[in-house]
Amino acid sequence: RSSYNMSECFYDMTPHDFVELIEEYNSYPRVIPAVEHAVENVKRLKAAGYSITVVTSFGGSTGSSQFRKDYLNLLFPDCFDQIIVLELGACKKDVLASIKPKYFVDDADHYLQAGLNLGITCISLMTSYNGYTDSIYVNNWNEINYIIGDIKEVA
Repeated sequence: RSSYNMSECFYDMTPHDFVELIEEYNSYPRVIPAVEHAVENVKRLKAAGYSITVVTSFGGSTGSSQFRKDYLNLLFPDCFDQIIVLELGACKKDVLASIKPKYFVDDADHYLQAGLNLGITCISLMTSYNGYTDSIYVNNWNEINYIIGDIKEVA
């Protein structure tokens, strides 16, 4: 596993406790709405001919991986060329090196840094737990769509 550790963002939580909490949460399928403006902007990018691959770190079980894929396809119908589900905390660097996107959108600084190290332009919605890399940090998906512009690959 990579340094998937956001425990310091939560009061009195160890890294081990944080991973256990996320694994427990991911073991029960939940319906969570998409981030504001994400659906319409991803649909615009796809309609404009962009290739979009999702690389998500969710959990190791087949059931949780399939749930993540099904739910993303439900929220974003016909938008993704590929959905790659990695184990919780697994490093996305090897996948990024393989697919070689022009842009990479994520919220975790250690994943963003891995993308930057590969020469990928990285974009993130600003949160309380990120903002410490040379990535482009934005406030919403409208800004992400504006930045991507005429590029034909998005991961």
